[in-house]
Amino acid sequence: MSEAVWQRALREGAGGKTLIHLRVTPRSSTSALEAGEGFLRVRLTAPPVEGKANKLLLEFLSQVFGIPMRRLQLVKGIKGREKVVLVDMPLPLVAEKIERVLSREER
Repeated sequence: MSEAVWQRALREGAGGKTLIHLRVTPRSSTSALEAGEGFLRVRLTAPPVEGKANKLLLEFLSQVFGIPMRRLQLVKGIKGREKVVLVDMPLPLVAEKIERVLSREER
């Protein structure tokens, strides 16, 4: 798999975990993952109030990666649109799962 521009959003973390840099767009008509220039965009249906968008973000990523929410941690950007999420999964596996979702959504 050749490196796509969005893969720059992924960083290897300690202990075989992966950091993902995201840009979140709340109040979208549907929840979706999209590739950007050096980042991943996540569109969420939830509004950015009372942590609803953050909760939906972790639920959405849990489904994308097929892991329980307890293996995801929002480490930066609790109140902003730019966020960093720590995924308890090795970087190559995270990249593979994201690639699958992006290729499905391009169709």
